[in-house]
Amino acid sequence: MKIRNNRQGAALILILGVILIITLLANVILTILSSQARLTHHQINRIRAYYANFAGINLALEKLRTGQWLSGQTWYLGKCSGSQCIQDADIPYLVTINIGLVASTIPGTTRIDITSNYASQ
Repeated sequence: MKIRNNRQGAALILILGVILIITLLANVILTILSSQARLTHHQINRIRAYYANFAGINLALEKLRTGQWLSGQTWYLGKCSGSQCIQDADIPYLVTINIGLVASTIPGTTRIDITSNYASQ
């Protein structure tokens, strides 16, 4: 009587196991990459917002320095239209700058409040 050595079934199970492990690793890698892409996009938007607001605050300070401002005035920077709008191709979103007077606690001085808001469109 001849005993048959059946190794083909074991090889099939081994190959299916390797394919399963490779598929799981590929899925984990794709999940990590997509998460990193979302995180990078969020960080880029935060950096854009920071510098757009910084530009808006510099605009407000320049208006104050040159005397071209009124209390309660609102300026728009970026993608906008209107008389108090400054178009800037480098700022892809709208930045709103409000300049207002606030009661000062020091006699003979005026406290100025500059608020800058960044909004994606």
